[in-house]
Amino acid sequence: MHNDYIRHPMLLGYRQIEGLWLPNDWFNETQRLTYLIKHWQVNCRIYRFEQGDVLCFTESKTVDCSSIEGWPLIRYGRLYSTAPLDNDEIKKLPYADLALVRSGVVTTLLFSQAKPLSLADYLDIKEIAFEETDNYTNLYEIKPQALSEEQNIRTIIGGNIPPAADQQKQFIKTAFNNVSSSSQTQIPHVKASLSLTQKIINKFLTPQSREAMRDPSKTASQLSPWQHWLNKLSIKSGLASMMSKQQADYINKMMKMFEDGNVDQALRHGIPLSQSQENQETTPSPYLGRLKGRNKLEISADQQGHKSLYLGDELQNYLKQLYRQQFIKLDKAGCNEEALFVLAELLQEKEEALSYLESFQRYQHAAELARLWGMQPDRIIRLYCLAGDIDSAVIYARLHNAFSYIVLQLQEKHPTIADKMREEWAEYLVDCEDYLQAIDIIWPLNNELSCNKAKHWLEIAYQAGGELSLRSLVKSVFLLPDTFYLYQDDIKKVCNDPLATIQRAILAREVLALPKQTKLTEQLINQLIRPIIVDQYGANSVLERKEISQLIHKSTNKLLKTDIPHNDIPEAKRYSLDAQNHFISATIPKQGLYAIYDMVALNDHQYLIALGESGVLLTDKAGKKLWHNLTPTYHIVIAENHQSALLLAPRGGYFQVHSLAITTQSIQELGILKCTVFARLFDGIFWTIAVNNTVQVVDIKNDFKIVWNVDALNGDVIEILRHNNAEYWLINSEPKERWLYILPERRLTQRESLLHHLNEGLKYDFISNSYYDVKHDKCVLASASSHYTQRLQLPNTQSIEEQRTFYLIKKTATLIYWQKDEFTIFRLYNNKSHCTFELKWPTDLAPQYRNEFNQWCFFDKTGRLVHLNWDNGRVNTLGLLLK
Repeated sequence: MHNDYIRHPMLLGYRQIEGLWLPNDWFNETQRLTYLIKHWQVNCRIYRFEQGDVLCFTESKTVDCSSIEGWPLIRYGRLYSTAPLDNDEIKKLPYADLALVRSGVVTTLLFSQAKPLSLADYLDIKEIAFEETDNYTNLYEIKPQALSEEQNIRTIIGGNIPPAADQQKQFIKTAFNNVSSSSQTQIPHVKASLSLTQKIINKFLTPQSREAMRDPSKTASQLSPWQHWLNKLSIKSGLASMMSKQQADYINKMMKMFEDGNVDQALRHGIPLSQSQENQETTPSPYLGRLKGRNKLEISADQQGHKSLYLGDELQNYLKQLYRQQFIKLDKAGCNEEALFVLAELLQEKEEALSYLESFQRYQHAAELARLWGMQPDRIIRLYCLAGDIDSAVIYARLHNAFSYIVLQLQEKHPTIADKMREEWAEYLVDCEDYLQAIDIIWPLNNELSCNKAKHWLEIAYQAGGELSLRSLVKSVFLLPDTFYLYQDDIKKVCNDPLATIQRAILAREVLALPKQTKLTEQLINQLIRPIIVDQYGANSVLERKEISQLIHKSTNKLLKTDIPHNDIPEAKRYSLDAQNHFISATIPKQGLYAIYDMVALNDHQYLIALGESGVLLTDKAGKKLWHNLTPTYHIVIAENHQSALLLAPRGGYFQVHSLAITTQSIQELGILKCTVFARLFDGIFWTIAVNNTVQVVDIKNDFKIVWNVDALNGDVIEILRHNNAEYWLINSEPKERWLYILPERRLTQRESLLHHLNEGLKYDFISNSYYDVKHDKCVLASASSHYTQRLQLPNTQSIEEQRTFYLIKKTATLIYWQKDEFTIFRLYNNKSHCTFELKWPTDLAPQYRNEFNQWCFFDKTGRLVHLNWDNGRVNTLGLLLK
């Protein structure tokens, strides 16, 4: 026992504790074991002394010291203590592992004096019935939906085109055998030299080079020096001449078949025209393949057909006329399938081929072909609708968010189908937690079922509180005038509260967005207009002068209109950091009590925070708890409309996934999902993930069903980012590749390779596709796809160590950060390369950052949070205490 008096003999309030002491004179053995099991963690340590039991946590946790069972312990190096100690008190203590303070007097103990305790010795599991757990190994080996399965032309248009003739099959078989045998037999003199050349080409020509040389759309200027060398070799060796002669003979034979009316064989030998030839400026690489007829008639899935080659302008035009004449003859003769083949495969007129099928009301066939060719989503959806395949239409419409186009196209001629798609559209928006827009979509149906749904959604939105509640209030007043009296108290409160500037602006903008005004909405405007004008002269004005003028114009208060000159109303004060040259130096707040693993700023006033195993938290800007749930959350995937989120917790090689409806604050367990990389932003339903070298888009509302995928990539996907209606992939191939897809069409628009070898100090920014390095006191950022260069002024010349820790990310602003001394320095630059924000954070606290929706958030595991709103320049800081 140590007799020096401890000034603060116990722990009070919320504390981050490292263990628990359970004394014998407080608890019997059964009670101690119960509490040990309750607070046990994986890999924790338990020791039994004569005075009691001690539990040492593997991870600290924050608790209310007055409500926890036993005595909480905090840690000073190796020493666990039941009381807060200052430096002088610690120095006076003897060497010990445990310090127990009672009535101001401290007793010290060593773990070597205790007996290690295993809870397994006290648990009887004989009476527990165990069941085999789910096997997740094959759980998500799911094939994409049937819409992605390939189909040939016979499946789509039936068996009306006859199969290949027996004579042709025998000829192809004989020719194939002759080619195979000739490759194994050495032919003397001239033919032997050609064989040697062919062997050289085959040995050194990679599959990628063969494909590039085979592609007629690739001009000579696009070919690599290696491909140019192969072209010259094939020409000088005579191989190109030999193949050209074979091709010329084949074309002459094919044209004669058309001219002689041998339609069946002519179609099988027809050469697809290259749509890109007309736009080529130079003659492409020669095609070194041997032309031959088709074994069967099929329409290819790609845009260029199975085989096409450069034909010269005169021959190209002649074949186009020949094919067109043959199409007209076949169409007049009622040979629709053959005519379709000429349009789609030989003429490569995909759009015309679809219209041709539509003229015969063969919508299902047209839809399948449109999908096969990767046509625009609205075209595919419309064809599925006309075919009566609503399920397939809805799948595509949800995936590409294309309902608006379809309803508009079908409303006039097919109102029943349009109404059905309108209902599906509304349900899709509800799944995205976008209740107010769903009401706008379904209300025009004007039937009892749709009205009841709209009323139910209005009630959900109103009960959600905040901005959504105010917007639903206006919509209720407009759509359901009889409910106006229910909201009068809310309206008066917003109008009379001098601090409710933002709430009044929300009501005003929602009223202005209405398609027309009613007497009740005019009454609402009259109540709002005076306090809103007062707001406009304040420091926190929100509305534009144009919006104020519109409110005055819609007001029925004639005296107000007369007295207020519109031109004298000031503009709202704007502090967007893109337009300003202000400099903000922020400081980190005091330490909080809860570790922050991830967070999203929903707006200027609310934060969604991941607390790890402690759950997920919704707070206001002051850190006041609005809602808390114990669902384990380490990563947050936020929806673009801020109304829903996915909560992720790593579990081995898998993730436990829950969905959160922020509107109703309800959580649903979705299951366990295997993925190696995932996007941190999604549209509310479809989420992009990657499993090694496969990218998948899964439907979170339908058991993670795969609705779109790209597999067998050249390397594993190491990053997926969704930003500004685009999705970026970084693929760890050799060299690394950057892919860019445009959303919601999911159309690949860029595929670029990174430099093989970066110069010393040169680094790469994924989103902007730029390379950067530090030169003295400047960071130079150069675009990889243009001549654009940006120079950012740094506060000092960077040392070698600082350059090694220097990183840059360019999104809504350009963020750079590096380590200097004991701090990580964050700096934000606007589009004018002006530094507008700086923040210093102790490096040992491992600060993290996140940027979504023009909101920059910085946080760490000690509960510190700094939030910068890029649009208005406001900074908010807090230490997370759960008030």
